[in-house]
Amino acid sequence: MSERDRIIREAERKASEIIEEARRRADGIIREAEAKWRAKAESERRRIIEEAERKASMIIADAKSRSNLLLVKAKEEVINKVFEEALELIKREEYNVKESLKNLLEEALAYIDKPSRIIVKSNHVKYMKEILSELGLDNVEVVPRDDILGGLIVESETGLVVDNRLETRLEQAKQKLIDKIARILWG
Repeated sequence: MSERDRIIREAERKASEIIEEARRRADGIIREAEAKWRAKAESERRRIIEEAERKASMIIADAKSRSNLLLVKAKEEVINKVFEEALELIKREEYNVKESLKNLLEEALAYIDKPSRIIVKSNHVKYMKEILSELGLDNVEVVPRDDILGGLIVESETGLVVDNRLETRLEQAKQKLIDKIARILWG
């Protein structure tokens, strides 16, 4: 083999090595670029999913909040309706007025031993006078008042006042029973 052929072969071999090295580098660069692209795409995919999950959680939380608010309002309306109906019964006097006044007075007398004034609904004055006479409390002034739905207010000689109006007692019962009623109605 001639020197010229040997040089050409050597040059071809070196050229082949250089080309092969270039191919390896190019493949490495391509693999590295693909890996970076995949990592970036995966990172972007995770970011988009996390953002969507965050927005979905906010929407669900808002919906639950609004739902709970509507439920609370509906329950409140039902409970208020129950007490409004009770108030209507009081207004229509669908109860034994005299017996109710007597019980309320006896209860008030546990706190006031010497009543000086008893305030009642205007059309209940006659019942109250009968009750006072039956109990031997003749020196008590009975004062009619049109803004009382039922029951009575007892005032003592010393200024002590017991409010046993039915509307007051109904409001007190509402405050005490509202949780119990809600549990009965909705568990």
